[in-house]
Amino acid sequence: MRLRSEDVAKILARKGYRDVSVDTRIKSPVVECPVGDGALGPRQGEGSDSKRLLVRVTSFRCRLLDEDNLAIKYHVDCCRYAGIIPGDAPGQAKIEACQRKVKTKAEEGTLVEVLAIES
Repeated sequence: MRLRSEDVAKILARKGYRDVSVDTRIKSPVVECPVGDGALGPRQGEGSDSKRLLVRVTSFRCRLLDEDNLAIKYHVDCCRYAGIIPGDAPGQAKIEACQRKVKTKAEEGTLVEVLAIES
């Protein structure tokens, strides 16, 4: 599944997604926020799907990196927080990282693909 601009617009239009206040004080970065039910109660899902998802992160670079330096966790977590994938546990998703060499800096970028696979 590739995200079209309409899909991205729907994700960004969700309540609270863009309600971020600008704070000029320096804060320590939080890599992963703890998510709990708290006072809100358990999260209500739209329905369960028994299919696993394949999340493939392809990095297009002039100079290829070692596979362990691609840092795909950031992209997978963004997909989780945006609600594109339900989770990144091995039973829910298979994560793949690959890279392709390109000739110019203008061609560099990252492609994130989410595909349904039979488990």
